Amino acid sequence: MLMEIEGKSELHKPIVPNKGRMIMDAFETYRVRSFADLGACWGVNAGYSYQALMSFNIERAYVVDTHVTKIAEERSRLYPNLQFVTGEIGYQDTVDQIPGVDAIILYDMLVHQAKPDWDEIIDMYAPKTRLFVVYNQQWTGSQQTQRLIDLGKDEYLRNTPGGTNDAGVRVDKRIDELFDKLDQKHPLFDKTYRDAHNYWQWGITDADLIAAMWRNNFKLEWMKNFGSFYGPLPNFENHGFFFVKNNTWDY
Repeated sequence: MLMEIEGKSELHKPIVPNKGRMIMDAFETYRVRSFADLGACWGVNAGYSYQALMSFNIERAYVVDTHVTKIAEERSRLYPNLQFVTGEIGYQDTVDQIPGVDAIILYDMLVHQAKPDWDEIIDMYAPKTRLFVVYNQQWTGSQQTQRLIDLGKDEYLRNTPGGTNDAGVRVDKRIDELFDKLDQKHPLFDKTYRDAHNYWQWGITDADLIAAMWRNNFKLEWMKNFGSFYGPLPNFENHGFFFVKNNTWDY
């Protein structure tokens, strides 16, 4: 739904129960007292961060996004232990603003990350934490991770939300713009359209995600398949993961 705040309409989605349950289980199991929630504002307005802040004795929390919504800011008044960090999550100056934390939350983010790519994002934040809590749309269309734009426009439309509806009718003209302007600079980001994070960029396999975490000394502790992503997407499922650093307290 849309909410009006300070004369501006902002999207406000409810917390998804599966994602909320993951926060509760991970933070209780691994005694999380500090965290950074990456890309946490669009749509949910840092809702999962606020769930954690309300439910646990959190000492420090960081919400990181390119744009901090007014709804998220308004909700922060009761939480002086929360800090907003504005910037691209994959830029080094953004990463440098995040000190060591117990947990990094990556909800619906890795599928969007290009230049740096999704696995490079993991490399950048791995030294900052001992726990990754990941919920991502995972690729089941092949055994290899796939850059979606490389599939071509027709397959991109078939495999990403907003491409076509159940009747096969086009519903999102942004994808036309994407393929018309692939190598042009995006007006909102310091990237080309090809690499902009407001488009789906990757189909990431479970095996490749686990391998990227493993090379950073994180082991898979928990995983669950939450089923198909919304809409008629043939090759994506929602999967949840907890990855724990092998040397748990070394960060």
